Amino acid sequence: MEVSPLVWIFFENITCGDGICNYGETCSSCAIDCACSSGYQCVGGICQIIVIPPSGGGGGGGVSCTYDWVCSEWYPEPCPEDGIQNRVCVNRGTCTGIVGKPEAERTCTFVQLAPTEPLFDLFVTVPTRYKYIGEKEAVGFNLRLVNVGNATTIDVFFKYWVTNENDTLIAETQETRAIGEEDEFEVRMLLPENLGEGTYKVYAQITYDADKIAIGGDSFEIITSPEVLLLKKVLSFPYFLIPIGVLVFIILIIILIKRRKKKGKKSKKKEKVKRKKKKLKKKKKKVKPFFHKPKKSVAKKKVRKKKVKKKTQKIKKKKKSKKKQNRKKIKKRLGKKKKEIKLTKEEEAMEKIRKERLKELKEKINS
Repeated sequence: MEVSPLVWIFFENITCGDGICNYGETCSSCAIDCACSSGYQCVGGICQIIVIPPSGGGGGGGVSCTYDWVCSEWYPEPCPEDGIQNRVCVNRGTCTGIVGKPEAERTCTFVQLAPTEPLFDLFVTVPTRYKYIGEKEAVGFNLRLVNVGNATTIDVFFKYWVTNENDTLIAETQETRAIGEEDEFEVRMLLPENLGEGTYKVYAQITYDADKIAIGGDSFEIITSPEVLLLKKVLSFPYFLIPIGVLVFIILIIILIKRRKKKGKKSKKKEKVKRKKKKLKKKKKKVKPFFHKPKKSVAKKKVRKKKVKKKTQKIKKKKKSKKKQNRKKIKKRLGKKKKEIKLTKEEEAMEKIRKERLKELKEKINS
């Protein structure tokens, strides 16, 4: 399988001597950060070993090719509780095998982090619409970051790359984002043409707080046949949602039918009541005489109503005035009666006094 040229996209300046072999730095341009490991030699900026791959190894019979293994930092960083760290190694060389691939796992010592430091969990998933794609289509994947440590907004450096089944580098890109307590977004990457069918892997690495690292990944397939691609996409659709949707639709229809029936019953009852009222009104109406008077106009009716109102108001006023007069008369009568009662009481007291004096005189005379 032929490997197309790599896709390079840079978003920030890269400095030599920062202790990290960044993308764009080589063993010749920055030997401090990108020194070759034992068994490798720096040739033209590439740490390589010259091999003659077997038939089908990717370079053709008797044609030499090179391996250039570049590995990510060990993750998760800091060391997790289980004491195991991993890394992802990709081949930038022309060979398509896995000869000389560095180890991707090591043991480490767990160190408890202070609660004031940020600590991100990274989740990388390829959605169903990108699980099966054509040769000229872009691949997309979702990233979800959750800060389980101190929830502060910090700048996070992202690196994305795509590899084939043998971890040969196909495409890569990088960017920087400000991330707070939690964030979720989608990333799309353009792929080189003529990659061929097969399973490919997409990785995302985050670097934050100077030395903390996390990596996540997922896989997708490239299919060249349009018929097979369509079939795969159809089969990957979550059909279990269809019966659920049909059930919900049926339940909604049943609810609507019941409501309409209730409304119909209420309207029928109202119509029956109206009919009964009309019948009663017809019965109450008197039979009109042979020579009946014509109907009066609306204006005359209004005038008549006004006159009736005036008359009623006058009658009410007369009644009120009569009540007032009657009250006054009653008050006067009560006052007179009270005075008479007072006089009678005074006269009785005077008579008592007279009788007593007469008794006293008689007693004096007799003595």
